Amino acid sequence: MVYIFGGGFAIGQIYDSAYDPSMLVSGASEDGHPVIYVGMNYRVGFFGFASSTELNATDSLNAGLLDQRLALEWVQQHISAFGGDPENVTIFGESVGATSVGFQMTAYGGEISKPLFQKAIMQSGAPTADIGTTSNSSTVHTSELAGLVNCTLATSAEELACLRSIPLSTLLPIVIEYQLSVNPFSGFDAFIPVAPSTFIPDSTSNLLASGRFVPNIDIMTGWNENDGSLFASTSLTSDSDVAHSLASEFPGLSEQSIQNALALYPASAFPNDLAINVTSQYFRASQMTRDYEFTCPSVLMVQANARKSGSTSNYFFVLNQTVFATMYAEEGASYWAVSHFSDIPYVFNQAATHYGKVSTASDLKLSAEMSSSWASFATYGNPSKGRGTLPDWLDAVTGSDGGNEYGVLVVGGPDDGMRNIGTSETDYENLATRCAFWNSPDILAQTGL
Repeated sequence: MVYIFGGGFAIGQIYDSAYDPSMLVSGASEDGHPVIYVGMNYRVGFFGFASSTELNATDSLNAGLLDQRLALEWVQQHISAFGGDPENVTIFGESVGATSVGFQMTAYGGEISKPLFQKAIMQSGAPTADIGTTSNSSTVHTSELAGLVNCTLATSAEELACLRSIPLSTLLPIVIEYQLSVNPFSGFDAFIPVAPSTFIPDSTSNLLASGRFVPNIDIMTGWNENDGSLFASTSLTSDSDVAHSLASEFPGLSEQSIQNALALYPASAFPNDLAINVTSQYFRASQMTRDYEFTCPSVLMVQANARKSGSTSNYFFVLNQTVFATMYAEEGASYWAVSHFSDIPYVFNQAATHYGKVSTASDLKLSAEMSSSWASFATYGNPSKGRGTLPDWLDAVTGSDGGNEYGVLVVGGPDDGMRNIGTSETDYENLATRCAFWNSPDILAQTGL
């Protein structure tokens, strides 16, 4: 099992205690499906995703993704020395780590001689989840940063040589300050993967639509029930506020498309929490964000995989429980609920070891089962095979047409179990209709995904 960490392509490293694999590995062994865990670091921010004419000309764009690729090649060459099987490799990741898994699936438009992995797990991310990849955002920010260090020169080649001549100790604090000026909250958004490029030869939506990705890969993908809660503003109080936030996120989205999106998420369908001054418009925007950023990209990935490789397995999940509930309540932020990153403590089986003071008996049980299911999928391609796993997890797709009818496992919470994403009255959270909108060619073109 090869893990790719998240962090907005701006921060992160594999030694974070959140990714301690000890309990994942030991639990898998106890349950009878032992795994070998591999973690990788990769360049992030300016160092991983700078963009310029010269970098493009020398096939040096998306260095962070190329780092990941090198790690996967290393696994193929050396994992047998550790008792591993290079023909049974699972890559998994969360957030942009999951998006990276998706990028590794679409790498080089699928034109590779031999796949570097056989299974893929994407948690809160997929190939079309990275907003801005097809824009010139990284190129603009690279040029601006070059100006800050007096590297604005006559040619792109000269600028790149100038930037490479600056000592890391000098450049790093300037890069961090610049990234925070772009996004004061996290430093995200300044430097991101770039398409078209050698590694990502087209928009990922086009790559999926045309079947240009690695075939015959078993997939498990999903999202957290409130994956968008950390990214929506509680200051949203009206229809126009939500419309403006959509227009800011996607400048290419037409006014009619914005109105169509609002109609799919009527404010009346969401609660008002007046006790903490959070309106239905916040919950509305949070759900929209979850769907266009995490849920619907996952649906698009499975749809494409089922269409191209009908014999493969595809599994959906939605997590509806979090160990962070007590902490959020103490901070007056209970509305964050099952937020982004809520899956990590369970996947790495850390409820007892890292979150023992706030974990309930239900958390401890779910932590062991979810972790075991991840290892079971890595071993067998089935997350419900063997001891200690989440039971009765069915394949998301019936048949091989990759249509709009899917099965999704609700994991944890009061309503756990298999649910339907489809066109019937039992459609889970109206996701078939909502994702048909976000994944339509017209909207994908307007959003640049």
